[in-house]
Amino acid sequence: MSFRIFASAVLRQNRSAHTRKPAAVKRRQYHLRQSGTERLELRTMLSSTQFGESQVILEAELAELKSVVAADIDHDGDQDLVAASWRDDKVVWYENLDGTGRFGEQQVITTDAKHAQCVFVADIDGDDDLDVLSASSEDDKLAWYPNLDGAGKFGEAIIISTQLDYPLDIVAADLDGDGDLDVLSAGNDDGDIAWFENQDGLGTFGPQQVIANKKYVVQVAVADLDGDGDVDIVAASYRGSVDWFANDGSKGFELAGSIDSASTLLHRIQLLDADGDGDQDLAVATIGSTSEQVAQLAWYENTDGLGGFTQRHNIAGQLWGYVAMGAADIDGDGDLDLLATSPHFSLNTSPPMPQVYWYENADGDGSFVQYVVTEATLGSSPRAVSAADLESDGDLDILAGVGTDIATSACNREIGEQD
Repeated sequence: MSFRIFASAVLRQNRSAHTRKPAAVKRRQYHLRQSGTERLELRTMLSSTQFGESQVILEAELAELKSVVAADIDHDGDQDLVAASWRDDKVVWYENLDGTGRFGEQQVITTDAKHAQCVFVADIDGDDDLDVLSASSEDDKLAWYPNLDGAGKFGEAIIISTQLDYPLDIVAADLDGDGDLDVLSAGNDDGDIAWFENQDGLGTFGPQQVIANKKYVVQVAVADLDGDGDVDIVAASYRGSVDWFANDGSKGFELAGSIDSASTLLHRIQLLDADGDGDQDLAVATIGSTSEQVAQLAWYENTDGLGGFTQRHNIAGQLWGYVAMGAADIDGDGDLDLLATSPHFSLNTSPPMPQVYWYENADGDGSFVQYVVTEATLGSSPRAVSAADLESDGDLDILAGVGTDIATSACNREIGEQD
């Protein structure tokens, strides 16, 4: 199998804030060529309402990409890439050589993150450069890797914990309000949601502090949900609910409410201010299994700004499942849009047609309109999606990690109807 990253550059329309986008969208149609080589590819594709040809701008060896993050690793002002791959236990980074999305050779951070699931980038030791964190499930390991010179020379793994059973996610945030970054994670198998205090601000982490026990946690997230100035926690369980835990301001967290207990097969969550009212709302994505139980993409409104998630707004539900989700102002109109990936285009698609979608926040109040970013038999589900300015041209590119047998493709422009 070959594994690749797509980057789709967005062309913004010249339109006023009061002009609605027409219903028609541009869809990519791919001419595909197979390849037996295993590689990671980064392609640029012009998206939004105009599309250009895709081109390969990065090739490297990886095996089942699980997570990819854009960040300025070498402190030169442009966006580099950090990735984790599951089958070869790697955490790696790629330098953006000239700030235009031309990436260098793979630089290995570690090959000992057994079944690497997630990477996160943050300044853990307070030296004003970006370090890398990883969660790996086979060895139950949470670790961080210091950026020794501020230019991407990474030190050996510093173990945070091996106590959680099968962690799938890792997040760094100032959970205790002391000005440095702590770590949050959860064990998918044992159900422990736990945080680890950065005791000295230099990356020396204290013992595991369990917040709650909740089976099959697939993702954790942080934000100030109740408007009291500290960081609260959200945890999503695959076969349960999305719960949030209020920070009491004294290193304690208490269950404050269940945001979503109706959805089954929860897979991803995304915090964002969907309606532009200054508080944090929550988007949820599920995986469907039958025509009677289709996948759902929806968002919950923080109606009182205090964590009262009482109003559900459905966004889409015709897809087989959602694998990844992200949020960014893709069209540059000042509000947050959603990105999502799916392993199938529809319930009846054969063979499967993995997709990347952009959901435009059309009026800034949480009314989302779906557009296709990719339309092709990609060969495997896009496992990660986000947005970053990879080409330093002032707009956001869509970044999606895809495991696939497709080695090269070309993109032709075609007008299609809105889905």
